[in-house]
Amino acid sequence: MSILKSDREWLRKVMPYFGIKAVAIDYVETGRKWPDCWIEINRRPPLITVTQEWARQNKDERRKRIVHELLHLKGLRHGKKGRFVYHTKPELDNYSVMVYQDMVRGKV
Repeated sequence: MSILKSDREWLRKVMPYFGIKAVAIDYVETGRKWPDCWIEINRRPPLITVTQEWARQNKDERRKRIVHELLHLKGLRHGKKGRFVYHTKPELDNYSVMVYQDMVRGKV
């Protein structure tokens, strides 16, 4: 498994929405289920690392998890955001879902 070309192209397309000029993305095989995706913000350019668990997800879930990492790059911290929660566990993170769905709907 690896990062699909379509996911790389999507990332390049959405970077301007976040005001991000450069970000690297890499795939590693860890054998672990979690974490499946993380960002190293102190690198230049920042590095998003994804795993085989991330790659197994459907397109929308993969991209929602990338949005989660891009939000970290913009300085967002985990916790309640009004009626939403920005959470480390994907199944509890409805804030990243909301941002991603707004992007898909063209609201951003």
